[in-house]
Amino acid sequence: MIHRGKGKQPQVVTLKEHSTAVSLLMVFAYPVLRGPGVRCIASVFRNFFFLQNRASLLPGRIPVSQVDHPLDAAIPFHPRWVNIYHDFSPFWIRILGFLLSRYRRRAIQPAKDFINAMNRIYCFAAEVYSKNMSTTRLNSKIIVRRILRCSMKANQGT
Repeated sequence: MIHRGKGKQPQVVTLKEHSTAVSLLMVFAYPVLRGPGVRCIASVFRNFFFLQNRASLLPGRIPVSQVDHPLDAAIPFHPRWVNIYHDFSPFWIRILGFLLSRYRRRAIQPAKDFINAMNRIYCFAAEVYSKNMSTTRLNSKIIVRRILRCSMKANQGT
């Protein structure tokens, strides 16, 4: 998006520069987006966070399958990529903020459709993961420690 101030050079604002919190507030500023937004947030917590934690807190309730493949060993782990993974939800929230700030009322229906689609994606994923979770050979405690350590290092560098 290009912002032009009076007598100033055009300034390009990237999606990364859009605030996730401001974008979320923009979504909820439109009454027609509030219902879908609340339903989507509830779906994310119910169908992702709760389901993931339920599987780890109550082992044996949901079967867990190993999904290892020899090609997994060829995929390198780069600590700088951890923040990209953690940016999934904030990324699509910033997209909504960008569209609403750029196109205003014309973006409301596409934004509503997008929010409803994200809700359906989380519901569909829950259908799969409520029946069978997946894991890899690497110990999950090691993965969590590694990700947290890399995340903290990456945040200290910014």
